[in-house]
Amino acid sequence: MDARASSASVESGHAAFYGAGSAGAWSVRAGMAYSSHQIDTTRTIAFPGFVDRASAAYHGGTTQVFGEVGYGVGLGPVALEPFAGAAWVQARTSGFTEKGGVAALTGARDREEAGFATLGTRLATSVAVGGMTLAPRLSAAWQHVLGDVTPVTTLSFAGGSTAFEIAGAPLARDSALLEAGADLYLNAQTTLGILYQGQVARNAEDHAVRGRLAVRF
Repeated sequence: MDARASSASVESGHAAFYGAGSAGAWSVRAGMAYSSHQIDTTRTIAFPGFVDRASAAYHGGTTQVFGEVGYGVGLGPVALEPFAGAAWVQARTSGFTEKGGVAALTGARDREEAGFATLGTRLATSVAVGGMTLAPRLSAAWQHVLGDVTPVTTLSFAGGSTAFEIAGAPLARDSALLEAGADLYLNAQTTLGILYQGQVARNAEDHAVRGRLAVRF
């Protein structure tokens, strides 16, 4: 937050395993992923008559397990797939003690977890474009969060004080997941793609656009 001269950076490494299978029109997909995080924070605490600066470095990890079942239907040149999915996510962070003055904080080890249920539909097709193949696709889904949606962490002043709890920004209990993209298959080995992903809830929105170049060999 530039206005408060405070910042945080997170460097992450990821490992994931994924598998899929089909039987007739039915498809099953499942996987798991783990991410390791190195977190560095800097805070400036300032109000009339007081200024302090505190920093901390600690680590964390995120575990995800997910599965999905879909049923594919052909509507002429368009492939339609209603699907239902579920996921479980757990985020852990280590304890930390900030370096700084009297405003420095100590944080306890923390663990937050949530379940996600998703229900939606995908559409995809392909068209020939100048000797290449263009494959556009759309997806819309409803996502519901199971469990507690508000993260809470326990803190105390590093100089010694009674511990207190701080609540973070809550997850949206219900949200719409939107996706639109297209892949252009330049040849058998090379694919160029663009993808939009959005999550829209009553009090929050998240939007992203990604480009991709894949070369197989």
